[in-house]
Amino acid sequence: RNFKYELGIVAIAKDEGQYIKEWVKYHKVVGVDKIYLYDNGSSDNTKSEIGDYLKSGFIKWIPFPGNVMQIPAYNDAIKKYSNECRYMAFIDLDEFIVPTKRELLVDTIRRIIKRNLYAGGIGVNWALFGSSGYEKQQEKPITQTFFRRADETAWPNFHVKTICNPRVVKNYISPHFPVYKLGFINIAPNGKRQYVWGNRYVDYSEIRCHHYFCKSKEEWIIKRSRGMADRNQVYNMEKFNEYDINDVFDDIMIRYSDCL
Repeated sequence: RNFKYELGIVAIAKDEGQYIKEWVKYHKVVGVDKIYLYDNGSSDNTKSEIGDYLKSGFIKWIPFPGNVMQIPAYNDAIKKYSNECRYMAFIDLDEFIVPTKRELLVDTIRRIIKRNLYAGGIGVNWALFGSSGYEKQQEKPITQTFFRRADETAWPNFHVKTICNPRVVKNYISPHFPVYKLGFINIAPNGKRQYVWGNRYVDYSEIRCHHYFCKSKEEWIIKRSRGMADRNQVYNMEKFNEYDINDVFDDIMIRYSDCL
């Protein structure tokens, strides 16, 4: 069956103007065909930063105000746009899906999906990046600034984000995973079944989800003031300290430095 797009991304954003262009540009470079961007009441320059991508049709801008709107946004996308894309990834604006090999992301996805007849989607493990010791915001893009992350045994990296066939999804119940229609499952990259939000057997040999959760301490303080998209809570500084893990040097994203 032919689809309008091979790979789309669904994301909800609020006041991400200083970061969004890098995020959009990167995913276009790795072969994403369409972004469904749900705007949760941004009051900064988010929309103007991506004006060219809106004009070209690469991004569909969807106003989506309200509190705790992440899951409703995901389910709106499943309901309205599932027949446009062969695959959909559901991620945040501080997450970058990275094919470990030098190939288009959709080629990685196709290869993994074929490993299990019942695969409805892939649970892609986090690669959690810390602050790299930066107290203040740096001038370079995020992916060209933060090169230190948690290793594969660190518990935050057990979290996954899902790339799915949206037509076999019943609904999203978490930012990390959906409920599938009867007969379909989430799989790990090795083809084995993956349950709910996590996969303890982290394998970055083909794909990972870079999660720039902390950035610098200065940026973290600004981020926490915006609140959370999936619940009525605000992060505290203890969360920064818990996730500021810098054990492994990982500069794979340098390969994209010329285009970012």
